[in-house]
Amino acid sequence: MVHPTAYDNLPLFQPELSTADRAASHPNASKHQFASCKADHAEHRRAAGVESSVYLHGEGKVNVRDFLQTECFPGLELPRVSPEKVKRFQKFLDKVQAVQTSSGWSERPMYTPLVNSFVDISTNAVRTRALPLRFHTCADLRPLDSNGGVRASPDIAIHDNNGKEAYWGRSLAFIEVKPTEADDPFYNIHERKELRMGQTKVWNQIQEYAAISFRSTPRCFLLAIGIFGDTARFFRWDRSTVMASEGFNYKRHPEHLVHFLIGLSEYASGGIDATANAPITARAEQELVERQYKIAQQLLVVPEYKPSRKGDTLVKDSRRMLIPSPSQTAGKKRFDTYLTLGRPIFTSKSIFGRGTCVWVATRATPKRGGKESLVIIKDSWRENGRWKEGQIYDKIREAGEHVPGVARLLVDYDITEDEDDEIHRTSAFRLNRSFKSNQKKKKKYKELIHHRVILPSVGIPLSRFTSTRLLLEAVRDAVEGHKTMCARRVIHRDISVNNIMISADVEAEGGAKGFLIDPELAAATGMANLQAELQHLTGTYQFTSIHRFLVAKPGDHAPWNDLESFYWVVLFVVLRHTVAYVEEDGKRTGADKLIKELYDGGSHSPKLKRIFLGGDVAHIVVEGNAPLTKCLVQFGRLVYSHYRDEDIQVLLPHAVNRLTHDNVLSVINEALASEGWPADDKAIPFALIERPSVQENKETGLALEGHGESCTMASLPHAASVSNEGSAEMNDPSSSHAASVSKGGSAEVNDPSPQLTSSQKHKSIPVGKKEESGTRLRRSARLNQLKVDGGKQQKRPRAEELAPTAASKPISKRSRQQPAKDVPLRRSQRIASSTAAPKGREAAKARATAHRPRSTRNA
Repeated sequence: MVHPTAYDNLPLFQPELSTADRAASHPNASKHQFASCKADHAEHRRAAGVESSVYLHGEGKVNVRDFLQTECFPGLELPRVSPEKVKRFQKFLDKVQAVQTSSGWSERPMYTPLVNSFVDISTNAVRTRALPLRFHTCADLRPLDSNGGVRASPDIAIHDNNGKEAYWGRSLAFIEVKPTEADDPFYNIHERKELRMGQTKVWNQIQEYAAISFRSTPRCFLLAIGIFGDTARFFRWDRSTVMASEGFNYKRHPEHLVHFLIGLSEYASGGIDATANAPITARAEQELVERQYKIAQQLLVVPEYKPSRKGDTLVKDSRRMLIPSPSQTAGKKRFDTYLTLGRPIFTSKSIFGRGTCVWVATRATPKRGGKESLVIIKDSWRENGRWKEGQIYDKIREAGEHVPGVARLLVDYDITEDEDDEIHRTSAFRLNRSFKSNQKKKKKYKELIHHRVILPSVGIPLSRFTSTRLLLEAVRDAVEGHKTMCARRVIHRDISVNNIMISADVEAEGGAKGFLIDPELAAATGMANLQAELQHLTGTYQFTSIHRFLVAKPGDHAPWNDLESFYWVVLFVVLRHTVAYVEEDGKRTGADKLIKELYDGGSHSPKLKRIFLGGDVAHIVVEGNAPLTKCLVQFGRLVYSHYRDEDIQVLLPHAVNRLTHDNVLSVINEALASEGWPADDKAIPFALIERPSVQENKETGLALEGHGESCTMASLPHAASVSNEGSAEMNDPSSSHAASVSKGGSAEVNDPSPQLTSSQKHKSIPVGKKEESGTRLRRSARLNQLKVDGGKQQKRPRAEELAPTAASKPISKRSRQQPAKDVPLRRSQRIASSTAAPKGREAAKARATAHRPRSTRNA
């Protein structure tokens, strides 16, 4: 498993990885999708670099001509470049020079000569016409990536000259420029087998641009050029692999650049998915998009439209798609026209894997309208050899009848049925065929096929519930649907907050107020290698059953594992969108802290979840909502019945393993039948929480400036770092990061802005916190304090000033002992006892038995 903190010297040569290892190396997927803290750009960039290093093929040694003709533009005939044109292009390229400054080499003077050279190549490469490409320097723009929350841009973007697109993320390709050959990630890599710090940063940077490009517009593959001094190198990404060509001197061999630009302009729309990028030009269809979006917004299916960047409109963000009709006639294919309503409502953050993208769309039939015409279009890359998603829906429906609580299927299909297609089938097909049977050390890549699913079941995200009662009703009906699935020998295995929907049309869903979607990872009887499927660890790690992490050999994925995921989903939504907290011994732990512990704690989260189930769950409070509070407590106890100590399991066998469909439905129905539900308690919008270091700096600054009256120097929150001992094998990039668990609640800080964020609402809960007079401030805080005190150095307190007073009683040996087993530990004691680092022989034993990568190249 690759840990995203160990990249000072990032190795690019990864050993052969199993399917589980590959699934575990998706740092950008689940982590950033459900993160509760604001995006950390440095972490995002490093995670992209680590993820791509796992999927690298070729190690930068693929011959340039083979790379262009076989990997980038298969089947495209690349013309010969005459000697006269080569000399012409060389004259332009010779002007590309880096400049040495007092702070080192600078690549900025290289931008304009490079753009001029590429323009000249595009104009003169083909005698009969100019290539339809335009080049845009965007190094200083740094636009916000609306899907990832980070600001980044490469140096030069290559756009289709036929359009007016200005955003680099939607370009055909990008160019990253560095001043020296030593900046090349593959420079002398075959001698050292690892990257230096500077090379690592460049690799991570290029991979981050690729990740942003994939989620900015639908793509089948992506191409890029790296310019490193006088050396150039080509890159190619698809959902299975990333490849890099060997380096070449582009000033001596400009013909490679010529062939790259010709192929980019003539082959497969430069990698952009042409089946999902047709603009809507007819006025009648544009008006239909605007009408249907308003209906979808009224149903809470989509938010109010806001352009993500200047020049965007609802119609410009919408696309026209042709979808095979479910009523096909023999020997003749029929297609229906659908119009997507604005941008996708979901986009995968990762380059590799399924790459799911979801739109709300409407049928373009003029005679129809309203909510009945709304559909969901899901675009993804399915694994070859596994059942199609439609086959799993058919298994769930059995005789074809609709199952309330499970989404309805209209049609699903592969974009191509041609086995030789190299656009909508990833490069893994070709690469795997090229490996000989005796080459056991060669990596085997996951073969993925471009797939599309259309659902007439349109849902509202759980985060937009209009009442907590409706939230619980939707979850109940989804549990009912899950019960039917299990009765028909289908286990979902990916219960997450995005896969449970509130019904937009209850009548159309057979009376169900909620339903399940995305059974593509489900295991069902009749599948090949069913036993291996059931034992494979899959799902969204924030909501996956902790049994799948904490047990060395968890065995088959069972129905109760999915039911546990339902609990973590409900708790996640409640903590984010209501006023909830844990109250114990008069002390409250706010929701913002609970969210970070239980869902953002990386490999530590499973342990913290178990601690929560063993104590905190009994003290959870949803303010002003007794029925939901009781439901969370009872539901949590059902989950905890699978994690009780061995002695309890022996003494009270009836109190263990009680997480069943009937018990869960009984708890939910009992809560729904109770009185005391709030009349109007729609979801509180959730605002991302500041990262701990940022929040601490802000609070320190406010205190020193006198703006935070309730936040004194002695009462600032200080976090205790929890050591990393877990080894959760899931797609969690933060598994090697420490989970910060603070000793007390957050101190209140006066916010000058009129609008309170969700985290600030939670922080307004009174917190009893004692002053920590002996806490050492950060260096920056101490320096700021000196400025406030007039620059005078303050004397350090004497030892006797910090010593206990004479009136205080000495601590007896007995009082220092651990509490008896029958005395419940406080929350801080439970966390400390679970996460304390082992000492002595225990520490040595832990180091000897710790999980280690198979090779130092994994570090």
